[in-house]
Amino acid sequence: MKACVLAFFCLIPGLVSAQRSITSTRYEVNSALDSASDTLAQRVLLPYKLRVHGTSAEVIGYSQTAMTVGRPESLLGNWAADAVMEYSDFADGKRAGFCLLNLGSMRAGMPQGELLLGDVENIIPYEDYLVIVRLKGSDLLALMGEIAAVGGEAVSKEVRMSITREGALEDVTIGGERVENERIYSVVTLDYLADGYDKLPSMAKALEVKKSNICVRDALVEAVRRAGTVTSRLDGRIRLTERP
Repeated sequence: MKACVLAFFCLIPGLVSAQRSITSTRYEVNSALDSASDTLAQRVLLPYKLRVHGTSAEVIGYSQTAMTVGRPESLLGNWAADAVMEYSDFADGKRAGFCLLNLGSMRAGMPQGELLLGDVENIIPYEDYLVIVRLKGSDLLALMGEIAAVGGEAVSKEVRMSITREGALEDVTIGGERVENERIYSVVTLDYLADGYDKLPSMAKALEVKKSNICVRDALVEAVRRAGTVTSRLDGRIRLTERP
């Protein structure tokens, strides 16, 4: 069997190495997609849609402003990272040093006004779970450099970073203190990022990863329920600087 498979590939030169590059595009899930819907698929899904809609249409809170994602920082990124920090004490009863979420995981914005359960669930709609990653300071600095290289990600208010437009890290503090190479830092993040994905390979250098059963989607929903009214602002946690 192995010989047959090998012969098959040999008969088609270049088949194995045909893939030269991979590109990606971020698509926001919103009502604009409704114009291209499949009528047959709609009929099949209708009974299930009615059941789900009954739950997702529940009003769970109110947002004082519309929030979207962007770089170097954004209203939605700031709110989500700060909200997740509230659930970062699952490992040892203490909160993490800061929260890091990737903007690529955020698939919808938050509307202004009444918030439905579905509105919040759609922000990060995946089955991603929260983890605590413990990193040496030297690896944390490398991670911050990777965040700078992509122009910024969603980080909680404990972080203050200065980055250049060219993607270089200029300065960073955690909780008002500079990062020490030999000190151990804890970061609450998604299990997906803990494996070093989404151009953040330094996450995979963790000394320890503590997993939870907290789905990030549920954490965001609970954060809205607890607060009742949510808001966000740009506070300079990631700032662009101009090199002379």
